[in-house]
Amino acid sequence: MWFKNVLHRTKSMDVIIIQQQTPEKPPISGNGGEPGPILRREGLSRKERPKSLSIRPNYSPADNSRGFFRTNTPSPTEYRFNIGKAKQENNVMMLKLAKAEQQLHEALEKNKVLQDKLSERGNQLEDVKRQVKMLTAKLEREIQSSGDLYNKVKELEKSIQNHSQLNGSLVTDNNDNEVSLDTSFLNESIEQLEDHLRRRSITPIGDLMLSCTLCNARIRIDELESHSVKCSSGNAKKANGSGPKSPTQPGMLVATVTCAQRKGSIVGGGPEECNSFKVICKTTIPEYKQTLLVSERTKEDFLWFRKTLEVLHPERIIPPLKFQDDLAANLREIQRFLSRTCVHKVLKSDSLVRKFFEATNKELDELRRNLEAKLPSPMKHHKPAVEVEDQDGVLYKTQKYVSQLLMNLESLVEHFRSSNNKTGDGLSQCFKMLSEGEPADTYLKSITSSLSSIIRDLENKNSVIYDESVLAEDLESILDMVQSADELLCRVENCVNTFLYWEEEIRVFEEMKTEGLVTSSNGKDITHLWAEASSNCRTAKDELERMCRHLSEELKEFDYRKEQELKQVFIEYAESRFDVFEKMQSKWFGVKLMLDTDIVPSLRAIDFNDPNS
Repeated sequence: MWFKNVLHRTKSMDVIIIQQQTPEKPPISGNGGEPGPILRREGLSRKERPKSLSIRPNYSPADNSRGFFRTNTPSPTEYRFNIGKAKQENNVMMLKLAKAEQQLHEALEKNKVLQDKLSERGNQLEDVKRQVKMLTAKLEREIQSSGDLYNKVKELEKSIQNHSQLNGSLVTDNNDNEVSLDTSFLNESIEQLEDHLRRRSITPIGDLMLSCTLCNARIRIDELESHSVKCSSGNAKKANGSGPKSPTQPGMLVATVTCAQRKGSIVGGGPEECNSFKVICKTTIPEYKQTLLVSERTKEDFLWFRKTLEVLHPERIIPPLKFQDDLAANLREIQRFLSRTCVHKVLKSDSLVRKFFEATNKELDELRRNLEAKLPSPMKHHKPAVEVEDQDGVLYKTQKYVSQLLMNLESLVEHFRSSNNKTGDGLSQCFKMLSEGEPADTYLKSITSSLSSIIRDLENKNSVIYDESVLAEDLESILDMVQSADELLCRVENCVNTFLYWEEEIRVFEEMKTEGLVTSSNGKDITHLWAEASSNCRTAKDELERMCRHLSEELKEFDYRKEQELKQVFIEYAESRFDVFEKMQSKWFGVKLMLDTDIVPSLRAIDFNDPNS
């Protein structure tokens, strides 16, 4: 049987397959008629056969028992590896495709959102265009109306001018009869207006309104004295039906102080007539026994209370408290002290603050004696031999800021004090001399006299409009609070220096021991000094840690509270100045009306027809 071998090459792998076919003609062979393999590739001649194609050596017909042989055929392991690799690449491509589809979906969603926004902006733009069109039309109508009003005013001015020209002249009626215009009522009205302006200013002092610093009530100046006595005795709040405001949130403490009225005492009369103050406290803090607390405290009680707080809490900024000789000023100062204490996050829940509000006078005296016996003596401060300033440190920067703030606030307070005490009569005196120099009641005499009176009131703030002493007092209280913060920073600096001092002492003793300077004669003393320095160093370290544990929180709260108080003071100042300018505007409007009066020809300073001349 003759064989014809046809070779095929697949696309996926390099395998040559030999097919057996019955030849039409016996092949020509050099092996004595033995059939030999005919190596061909479909569509290719022998010369075109690739060089990579080879046949196993020592081939015999017995090797062709299966009917095929392989050339460059991968092993099963390689085959499985190639299939796994192809699957892996396929999976990677599928993931990339899924990711690309997701990105495309997100891009489409984003594009849709942007289109919606663009449509919305377009609608808004159309609305704005319509509004602009409406406003433009309205503005044109207003302009037209203004023009009509202007023309009417001009016509009225011409009419008034014509009437003034006809003053005292003769005109004819419809019957051509001469009629005399009676304009005496106009002269009488002008004279009445002039007389009214001479006798009374446009804005009398008694009509000015002030705000009470104790009860925030609006009062007239002529009611100031009676209201001061009434408000200082606590009757103003009672009459208004309002005591201290009730706390609206948990953990709040609100305190109000008034002057305690005793039998036989005259409240508001002098500095020594009221030394006892009534403190009304409302709270929602659970540590307090009651929600409403009422007690009476003296000046000495308040001073002891603040001093004890400063000893027990050296790491805190204790609000300032400075008494004066004025009762109303002392009430305001105590109120500021209590308000700042009540809003402090730590002090409002302190046991001493709670006992100060709750205890009776007898219990407070007993508490004072017990605390004075138990209060620790303050540690003596030292400075190291070498002091180093860290200009990039937070403590140094804070001290520098607080010092600069103190200087600026002192300058501001001094300005308000000096401007409030300043009096001037230069311009008013000039107008007064002009008025007194007129021999007759001329226009110049009456006008300059009124100008002198008004300008004197405007120049001397103590006598009219606004008293800035309360504003300076509020700023001075804030200045004292900043001074308290500066004192806290000084205490922290002293603790740092004391700790460094004792640390330096320990290092000196250790160097003496290392260098062999400790002998049997001085060893006992040096050991005692070293133990004392170690104990003081530990105490100084504990004190420093206590001072710095809540320092950042304390300074942050102080900074915020300071700006809150300054904001309130500046708002009150702006409102008061607004009221001042309103009153000044009314005054100068009256001056303008007064200046626009007619000059009476018969009243002359130089009159040759005067029989006395």
